[in-house]
Amino acid sequence: MFFFLPPFLRISALSQLMGYNEKPVNLQMFIGTADDRYLRPHAFYQVHRITGKTVATASQEIIISSTKVLEIPLLPENNMSASSPPYLSCSIDCAGILKLRNSDIELRKGETDIGRKNTRVRVVFRVHIPQPNGKVLSLQAASIPVECSQRSAQELPQVEKASLTGCLVSGGEEMVITGSNFFPESKVMFLEKGPGKRLVHTASHTQGGNP
Repeated sequence: MFFFLPPFLRISALSQLMGYNEKPVNLQMFIGTADDRYLRPHAFYQVHRITGKTVATASQEIIISSTKVLEIPLLPENNMSASSPPYLSCSIDCAGILKLRNSDIELRKGETDIGRKNTRVRVVFRVHIPQPNGKVLSLQAASIPVECSQRSAQELPQVEKASLTGCLVSGGEEMVITGSNFFPESKVMFLEKGPGKRLVHTASHTQGGNP
């Protein structure tokens, strides 16, 4: 879980483009919404470019329809894999999440809610791949929701103890999880990771009440 610590929240991510390595392409990165509506640029948070001696990822800032976007090159000669399918990979250490000032938000047309409720964001990745027929294929992926408020993060579920640390594949056992800030809509997520910590399976369970 990430927390917003002024002046910005630093992002650490690994992005991979699978199945294409013919020409260099630019990975576009921006901050999007995390509510139940369609994904769109966030009104209160934007991507922030980080530079310095410790930053290994090249990037540049551009503006697309009033939204700040980071462009990061994905090059065939960098981090190529001999596995099939080949992929382009990019370890991102040049970006952060910056909260806009209320005065800047007020200047945006149609933005009237300056409250602190809308503090969840997604980091959005987009790439445009040229096709042999002259058209462009656009791919987009988004991260899980990121909480950008310490105040709100303190209200998130906190697990103190779990009655099981493992069980047979056949299951059939009961797990009791105790902690704080559990709500009826809270879900327990189970993740299975394979070689290289790649996610191979997920499952969720809605808990029955606040212990």
